[in-house]
Amino acid sequence: MRLSFQAILLFMVTLFSYRCVNDCSKAVQFEMPINIFPYKTSYNVYDTLWVEFSIPTILEDKLTLEQIHVGFHNFQVKMNIIELLDLFWMYSTHNVQIINSIGGIQIIGNTYPEIVPQLVNFESENVQKWKFGILFLEPNKNLVLLFGKRDPRGWSGEFFFPESNCIYGINSSYFLTNGGDIDYEYYVNKFPWFKESGNGPNVAENHRMTGAYFIEVN
Repeated sequence: MRLSFQAILLFMVTLFSYRCVNDCSKAVQFEMPINIFPYKTSYNVYDTLWVEFSIPTILEDKLTLEQIHVGFHNFQVKMNIIELLDLFWMYSTHNVQIINSIGGIQIIGNTYPEIVPQLVNFESENVQKWKFGILFLEPNKNLVLLFGKRDPRGWSGEFFFPESNCIYGINSSYFLTNGGDIDYEYYVNKFPWFKESGNGPNVAENHRMTGAYFIEVN
């Protein structure tokens, strides 16, 4: 049976489109800024520290400097609060009060509690945001905030963004806390156990100058 010219053309276009989608794959690296304020060398009990995450719908790939329209992709973030002691570390979410500001907040888990803020879309500004406060409840604490990637795949696997037929890998994306101005080595020397704090891919040693923020509460 002969196929009509239109049927053959439709088949070829479909095949070509299918191959384009599957042949176009890119590994990209996004910088995810975490802003924490006010910045102080130390805090007092009942001070409030604010944590904010704001990302536009267009992000720069740090590998190629290409601007990529990611739209309102749900970049899920988790935060652990860890207390640093002389000989060990421990989770310390119970030493603070979380104050909701922009987006909802979930605290997931008991043994290894994760603070998981939810992004809110601001379509008129073409940005997504979340923001929450941390109220310190106990004195004489050395704490560190560790930020990590959270979703069932931990940002691994294949992702699709608007206006693109490409498949993107985003796993090498990283967090940058207050521009990366962190004296990491100072805290490693002061608290040798810090490098092993956290769990899974969220171990502190993986953060270095990026997704960590150190706090001294008087």
